[in-house]
Amino acid sequence: MSVFTKARNPVAAGKFGQRLLELNPDNKVVALARQAINAGQNGRDTVESSYNDFAEFDICAASYTPIYKGSPLVKDPFTGACFLPDYLGKLSPLTDVTEIGAHASGLPIPR
Repeated sequence: MSVFTKARNPVAAGKFGQRLLELNPDNKVVALARQAINAGQNGRDTVESSYNDFAEFDICAASYTPIYKGSPLVKDPFTGACFLPDYLGKLSPLTDVTEIGAHASGLPIPR
């Protein structure tokens, strides 16, 4: 929400504020969310983003872009983090140990 506010995207910040209010946060967060919602009612986004608030998605752990349901993705075998197919075969930036998209066998780590 604050990132979209700083990027002068009040409409998107208002949408995030609305979703945040559904989680029943603290009073400080409620005040910030309501402020973002009010600013988004009369504003217009200046920077276009690839976010669709009606579709389910995962976040690419390397580029922080949405990977919408049905789009191709690869996973880190150790953490289960999702990545865009561009990162297939590269070293995971999360662990610096595993190869993204590699097949792994062994005991699963309890979560």
